[in-house]
Formats: sequence, structure tokens, C-alpha cells
Amino acid sequence: MKKQKKIQTAESDVLANDAGNISVKLVSITPGMAVDMLRTNPDCDDLDEEKIQEFAGKMKSGLWKTNGTTIVISDDGTLLDGRLRLWAVFEAGIPVSFLVAVNVVRDN
Repeated sequence: MKKQKKIQTAESDVLANDAGNISVKLVSITPGMAVDMLRTNPDCDDLDEEKIQEFAGKMKSGLWKTNGTTIVISDDGTLLDGRLRLWAVFEAGIPVSFLVAVNVVRDN
């Protein structure tokens, strides 16, 4: 049986477990939450710094728009998608809303 992993959000806790259900929720991600999520996938080898700065600039200026692109967290709590956006939240220093999908089964 897999361990349950609780992911703190500003609005509530999203519980990722082994029930096989993907949960998607709009979450206001603070810079601190972004760092916590990034710690589950510390791979920094292929970060596009220009893209991170571009995203952060849009976030700070209010031009960033929430769309259907999700931050993806696996069923074991690992960040699968969204590193550049989360780094941009950290760089911008402000909360930004994203759809967050949890309990996603990792590809083999």
C-alpha cells in the first residue's frame, strides 16, 4: 500500500493517495508552497532561466493568466510537471493561481 502524501494549499489540503482518483483543483500557490513542491523534484539540469524570468515578469505585472495548464503531482507525491512555473512563482515572490492535479500515476 502506498503512503498518503498531503499537499498543503492556501485553501485546503489536497490528499494524494492510492485510490486511483485524480483530483484537480484551482490553488493559489505561494512562493513557499512552490519551493515545497519543487523539493519533490530537485532536477535542475534543464531549467530554462529565460523562460522562468519571462513567466515571473508576467506574474509580477499581472499579465499571467490562469489557463488549463496544470501543475502535476504523482500518486507518490513527486512533482511531474510545472517546474518552470513554480520557479517563476518563487522568483516573482507573489501567489499565483494554477490548476493542480494530484494522484497522477507515473509513467513506467
